[in-house]
Amino acid sequence: MPENSGNPLSLGWVAAILVAAALALPLNLLLTPSPHDETARQLNLFHQVQKRINKEYYLEKNPEDLFYKALEGMVGQLDRNSQFFRPPAAKDFHERNTGEFAGLGIRITIDNGRLIVIAPMPGSPAIKAGLRAGDVITHVDGEKLPATINVLDASKLLKGLRFTKVRLQVERWRTGEVEHIEITRDRIHNPGVENVFMLDHKPGSPGIAYLKLRQFQQNSEIEFLTGLNELKKKEGGFNALILDLRNNPGGDLEVATAITDYFISVEDAVILTQAEREDNLSELSTSSAPLAGIPICFLLNRHSASASELVAGALRDYGCALMVGERTHGKGSVQTLYHFRGYEEVLKLTTALYHTPNKHSPDKGSKCRHPEKICHHKASQADIKRGGLRPDLEIPLGSFEAPIHNLLAFASTLTQPGFEKAFDRISQRRTADFCDVPLAAAAQLLRDKERYKKLMDAHN
Repeated sequence: MPENSGNPLSLGWVAAILVAAALALPLNLLLTPSPHDETARQLNLFHQVQKRINKEYYLEKNPEDLFYKALEGMVGQLDRNSQFFRPPAAKDFHERNTGEFAGLGIRITIDNGRLIVIAPMPGSPAIKAGLRAGDVITHVDGEKLPATINVLDASKLLKGLRFTKVRLQVERWRTGEVEHIEITRDRIHNPGVENVFMLDHKPGSPGIAYLKLRQFQQNSEIEFLTGLNELKKKEGGFNALILDLRNNPGGDLEVATAITDYFISVEDAVILTQAEREDNLSELSTSSAPLAGIPICFLLNRHSASASELVAGALRDYGCALMVGERTHGKGSVQTLYHFRGYEEVLKLTTALYHTPNKHSPDKGSKCRHPEKICHHKASQADIKRGGLRPDLEIPLGSFEAPIHNLLAFASTLTQPGFEKAFDRISQRRTADFCDVPLAAAAQLLRDKERYKKLMDAHN
């Protein structure tokens, strides 16, 4: 007799029970593949299409380039801020975030197809070679620049290995005189903070301090603190502050929160982030505020984005600062960087939206989260579509603030005392070429305490 003949659950019975149980299950549970199986099926399809293209397409194509374009296309469909970086672009992105790279040390822009120098950085190879703000670069190493060139492609031409040379043909601003300049590339530190100086400063009495925050990157908090300490050492110190966030694209959210920490003496949230997938809010809060109570004006424009909008918005919500200039860019989302083991590629992925303490969202198309109140920043459907934060004192962009006409673009060519004198002289004369009207307006607003308070109370 077989050993299992006395066992009521023989193999036959077990098989029968399993079949019966399976028949009793809902049909959709039996037919629905697991997420893992579905992903494997999709990857298999991608692989088959790729093989067919490589084998049958009538023109020869670079398989690696097609692969990267497929990844870039997938990420690009998510939103305007998520991005996939191939190895060379990933390296450039890392350099921009750390503030270190090898190049000429200039800030550039494209205007009507022309590559214009906004400003050479202090102590850079460019300034040593005689390149000046407003110069137009027409040729690089003998090659004429196309009218379709963009800033990224121009940066690639100007960057290179350390100690290599690049030959530029430039048209001098104002005169149009053509000159040839040879510059040796070197390691460049791209500061997060620059142009720290005093306005209205008289020995023994406090003045108005000015500090430009270019970007919230790794060393920005240290540079910010260093700049504040420089200003405090001035005889008499300062009793008001202008923080210039114009053209500040944002950066590291934790660095931005750390800088906000110097001004807001509250334990409540400064910046709220929300991931809809998890449907919850997380808060970034401050702990101390050594500069609480100092009147502040932010200078903002249409290129002030992301973390710069959140810093200005947080201080405005708590009644610590006014905003002067243009409506901001309108980017209220959080991007997280992902690196993959064994690969140089980088994925920048939007993982959350964020809001100011009063639940203003600067993001284009996003409504504010306080339906019980009329939103000063997004009072109409057009405002919601446009996005951004509306300044308390709005000064539309005009010729006075075009990059090559901005006084601050010339700061690196002047000594610190010379720059301060130049500002005082030029702001009073209101010359069309150099006057920085938003800066002059912010300074005047801080002098007029009654008007400052009136604007502060208007939207609280």
